[in-house]
Amino acid sequence: MKGKCPICSGDIVGNYKFCPTCGREIQPDDYPVKIIELDIDPYNFWKVTTEGDCEGRSTKQLGTYEGFIDDIAFKLANQTCYGLRFDVAEPLNTAVEKDEATISLDISSGTWTLSPASRAATIQNWLKRRGRNVGVEESNYYACVKLTKQERGF
Repeated sequence: MKGKCPICSGDIVGNYKFCPTCGREIQPDDYPVKIIELDIDPYNFWKVTTEGDCEGRSTKQLGTYEGFIDDIAFKLANQTCYGLRFDVAEPLNTAVEKDEATISLDISSGTWTLSPASRAATIQNWLKRRGRNVGVEESNYYACVKLTKQERGF
């Protein structure tokens, strides 16, 4: 911060609590309002965490979201005690794409206890009901299926 003491007109440079010349306590109103230009687009990919205590014990990772910072903040406002911290996240790299991917759903989905064939059929049905034209095969990895891109017919 930079400004002048309203009592002695001494220069105040830095974050002093007291004027270095006369010793008067510095008030927030003693500094002029400063607006800086942010070089960040408010519509972005945001990594959102909760503001935690000084030890970081209450900090919680809420996820990565795409959208306007205010829209995301309003939707996540009930998940924090202090505030939300937004860091610009790297967007998903869509330039590198493969035709196959091996995936699994969380254990709570119920797919982990299915046989490999039943798991593949379940996920195939789940995606097909939502209009996704994706090949689904059994995988050699535990609780996983292999997704294969299919030609999209228009």
